[in-house]
Amino acid sequence: MSGRTWTVVDFTWCVFGAGFTAISVWLTVRTINQRERWAKWALAITLSLPVLYVVGFGPACWLASEEKMSATVGRAVCRVYAPLLDHVLFSDDASWSVRALHWWSSVGSNGDVLDLSEYAE
Repeated sequence: MSGRTWTVVDFTWCVFGAGFTAISVWLTVRTINQRERWAKWALAITLSLPVLYVVGFGPACWLASEEKMSATVGRAVCRVYAPLLDHVLFSDDASWSVRALHWWSSVGSNGDVLDLSEYAE
């Protein structure tokens, strides 16, 4: 292990990830075996949630760059998007995901630098 300490946020995301995976597998099995209509819709909604989470990252950054959020809302947004912010701001590599998220966070902002320092606790 690299010596990184686990925070409550890290643990929470791991629990959500495990729960999301379990629900997705269960709904897939229900959809295939039982062919239930509600399971198909629930599976479609469940699988679209991660996409909506990433898509919502850009507008949240745009609103933060325009200073249209109160400090309380800004801190809540930073907590919700902490995994993506960590990946974009503190990643050492220049992978395609870092470049794509950085681009998406700056498309509608007033500058090209993602600055959320005013919302830091």
